[in-house]
Amino acid sequence: MVTLREVMSSEVVTVSPDMSLKETADVFVSEHITGAPVIGAERLVGVISTTDLLELEPYGTRSRAEAPAEVDWEDWTPVDAAGENEPTSFYFTELWARVGPDALEQFKASESPEPSVLDDRTVSDVMTRGVHGLPPTADVRDAAGYMLKHGIHRVLVLQDSKLIGIVTTTDVMRAVAKRGLVP
Repeated sequence: MVTLREVMSSEVVTVSPDMSLKETADVFVSEHITGAPVIGAERLVGVISTTDLLELEPYGTRSRAEAPAEVDWEDWTPVDAAGENEPTSFYFTELWARVGPDALEQFKASESPEPSVLDDRTVSDVMTRGVHGLPPTADVRDAAGYMLKHGIHRVLVLQDSKLIGIVTTTDVMRAVAKRGLVP
């Protein structure tokens, strides 16, 4: 059994809930990461990812109120002209087709005389709350199943409710490649 302690990164980049989303995007770009745990009052309060940032302006609008009527904000899914929800994958396919693989850098770098939603909003506005993690003694295969079940790309490693590390999908793939993990 390979444990999370063996494959986790213990130097975890974190952000605070009061950081602007622009500051958060800057951290993501400079650290070459796609998400981070959110620490407030010395405790884990959530997690934020590039997806959270990219979902804010799918149509280049500053707020939900300014968004086109065809956006179904409850499900964060584009709606076609007939009023039917398009699959979530369509949204991401279209988003990435328009901006390419450097989406976050381009999104962050787009300058406008008008403030961006990234300047106006904070991490606490969009982060996922109630985050759960796994203990450092958990098997990497259990972490892989956990990520699949929850549709996430990173698992927070917690000991006594304290963040001690992070395991990403890349860490899991590296463990499989190096250690030949099979069921």
